[in-house]
Amino acid sequence: MMRALLRLAPLVSCLALVACGGGGSDSGGAIQPPQTVSVDVQPTSTSLGVNSLTDVIVNVQRRGTGVADGTTVSLSVDQPALGQVGAASGENQSFNNAATATTSAGQARFRFKSTTATGTATIRASVNDPNTPAQNITDTATISLNGGPSNDDRLTLEVSRTTLPTNPNFIAPFIGSPYEVEVAITWRNLRGELVVPTEDDVEFGAAWQSPNQGVGAIGRNDDPETDDVNEYLLFFQAVGIPVNSGRGTVYVRSTPQAGDGRLTVSAVDPDTGENLSAVLEFTFSSGAPSLPGSVSIVPQGGATYIVGSAGSTSRQLQIFVDDGAGSPVPNPGAGGNAFNNVRLEIIDPQGERLSAVGAGGQNQEGTVVNTTTSNGVAGAVFFAANRQGSITVRATADRADNNVDNGITDPVVGETSIIVSDGRLFSVTLTTPVMESLIVNRPIIALPGDDEELPPPDGTYSLTVSALATDRLGNPALPNTQLQFGLIDAPLSGFPGQGSGNFDIRGGNGDPQEGGTLFTAPGGAFTTAGGGAGPGDTLVLFGKDVTGNADHEGSRIVESVTSPSSLVVQRRFNLNDTTGQSVNSGPVIPYVIGRATVGTIGATASTDVNGVATVRLNYPVTQLGRPAIVWVQGNGPQVAGQAKSVGDVEYYRYAGLAPAILSAAPSSITANVQTQVLVCLQDARNESLQGATIGFAFEGLEAGTGRANGQTGSGTVGPTGADGCTTVTVSTTGIQAGQEDGPQLRFFYGSAEAIVDIVGGEEEPEPEETFTLTITIVGAGRVNGSGSANGFSPPRPGGSAFSCTTAQSPCVISDLVAGANVAMTAIPDPGSSFTGWTVDCSGNNAATNVTISGDTACTATFTTP
Repeated sequence: MMRALLRLAPLVSCLALVACGGGGSDSGGAIQPPQTVSVDVQPTSTSLGVNSLTDVIVNVQRRGTGVADGTTVSLSVDQPALGQVGAASGENQSFNNAATATTSAGQARFRFKSTTATGTATIRASVNDPNTPAQNITDTATISLNGGPSNDDRLTLEVSRTTLPTNPNFIAPFIGSPYEVEVAITWRNLRGELVVPTEDDVEFGAAWQSPNQGVGAIGRNDDPETDDVNEYLLFFQAVGIPVNSGRGTVYVRSTPQAGDGRLTVSAVDPDTGENLSAVLEFTFSSGAPSLPGSVSIVPQGGATYIVGSAGSTSRQLQIFVDDGAGSPVPNPGAGGNAFNNVRLEIIDPQGERLSAVGAGGQNQEGTVVNTTTSNGVAGAVFFAANRQGSITVRATADRADNNVDNGITDPVVGETSIIVSDGRLFSVTLTTPVMESLIVNRPIIALPGDDEELPPPDGTYSLTVSALATDRLGNPALPNTQLQFGLIDAPLSGFPGQGSGNFDIRGGNGDPQEGGTLFTAPGGAFTTAGGGAGPGDTLVLFGKDVTGNADHEGSRIVESVTSPSSLVVQRRFNLNDTTGQSVNSGPVIPYVIGRATVGTIGATASTDVNGVATVRLNYPVTQLGRPAIVWVQGNGPQVAGQAKSVGDVEYYRYAGLAPAILSAAPSSITANVQTQVLVCLQDARNESLQGATIGFAFEGLEAGTGRANGQTGSGTVGPTGADGCTTVTVSTTGIQAGQEDGPQLRFFYGSAEAIVDIVGGEEEPEPEETFTLTITIVGAGRVNGSGSANGFSPPRPGGSAFSCTTAQSPCVISDLVAGANVAMTAIPDPGSSFTGWTVDCSGNNAATNVTISGDTACTATFTTP
């Protein structure tokens, strides 16, 4: 769960070094000239089928280092008929001819989606150099569109068969009916996660089409909220299907008419807004023969163990025989005319046997038996012997006549494997359910007045902790196998001020003595760290973290500490001989030494028929978020005169009651100033969650910038303190007042979130008064002119040049501000000469300037001899 805690300290050190710009050998201490950024477009796939998707990564670097986070990158498709692009994250992931995304660690991520056309699509990335915004850098890549099948599996349909028999008597639907088939709908987003709609009324759209009227229909499960009608019994041409965590079920049903039909299921992608659809074709046939087309064997009940193991040595089997249309085969005769239509046999038997009842009612037992189906289903029993392993059982029917008593002409075969094992403990795995696993403890007291009133909570929680125990072949360990549980939550440093903190007596270089009781760790601090270890403390080993050392996973009780780097345990370590030969890998195993001072856990539990043993982990609500280590251990087979220990060790956190509650105060802050925001995290009972890291993201800033604790745009804050809170320094700049979508700062922890509105901002400046310059030309000639960038409102980058000819006269230059200077030159046509300027301009020089103080007019006169 949290094995990475052991490596947290060195990892943080490495991260701290990344931000330091230490002098490289290539700089020589001199100031380097500015370098243009480089852009590199890398599609994940360069060949796609129709309506297919691929990720596109755009790397933006300067001298081999990624540009600043938040740099805007654009991606477009040169041939929009071949595909579209969209951002890979953010609020707008829709596909269009062009999209933008910002960089993180020098990368901007997009997606490309092909159309049904074929050809070669060119995708083009561009970015303005952050140091030289006027300089735009581009790069391209190509994607071949081959017309192959789509790889878009966001909406999928799964079905066991697409051919159904017609329903001549129009029998009403029932579960298991041969005249309907269940279609499983699965809906995922572009990240592969099951889609959980945020609104309760979101449904799949299911529609049925057939070229011929009356062929087939669809159905849905009953709606429990409608008491007056059972929707499952209704036939539909179109119907909404409820979405349950990205899944749904629709039924395709046959009618008396034969023919073909098509099921179409649709949904709207919540991230991109696309209409997704998936299609299945079905055939309804009235001519399918009522003879075997498929045979399957399904083992029933629990696991099977060898004779003498004290576990169950038998296994019930069900055999299903269907015809070519997927319907159960007819019963093979009746009374004195009954016959067997299934032959069962054990492949390569070594003492195993089968038992079944034949068509005449007699019991058969052996390695080969014959039996008969009723409504397409037969039964048998498998008996194990002394052999461990995978035992294959085969069932055979005869496609020729559905009769095996007269020989098998055209065999139809189905097989299954039955795992037979000894049930002895070989592996154990800790687990905790996500839902309904936490108990709020209350004292057992009587309250006056109302016996139904719950007593107040006692300030502790209990978390369900289970262990799944299996034997070497994966069957559950035998029932009543005893397991021991234990807990470490101290000594611990850095919690909650440094997040989850670290266990004080820990390391990654433990060396247990195979078959002995000595444990050493070079550089260990067993006598000083956290106050030192002592007799009765627990040593836990994370052997599964190191390849070839899983046999060392588990715990030992410390008997004595002999030096800072060595100690002796009470029970010898395993031989690490899973392969049959002892292996000594040296000082490579992560370890922790400690004790439980805060919480408690059930000491022992016994496995049930499924190999599961369950205890409760108890802890005070004042320590929510504190890390803990839980271990479980049991006795496996005897090795060298002593039972091998079988264990598992996992990191836990003292969990709060879901759902979490996140709050932020104040709920609104003023734009473009620095302020403090208190962010607090509690569980559903308002108990503080400590040592938690909380995410944040600024939204709707438009051209503005937001920082939280010095981080721009998005990141994390915390950890939360003993009160579950952390103070965040928030500052914004460049926020304009009156934005249509108000800017916000969103804090989030899992699904919990808190919104801080950002109000106010800089008012838009009043627009400057502008004037016009009207140029009139008399005679044959033209006037060329230009104005500076700041002579216009709004400013025109690069200024503005113009030309006015006799045919265009009068020409009006607008948006000029007071004080703007406009330069003009009169140029006569061939055979003509310039005479002079009049109105607000004067003189007979061809070049002149005019300063704008209001609406201005200038006339240039040309004469022809």
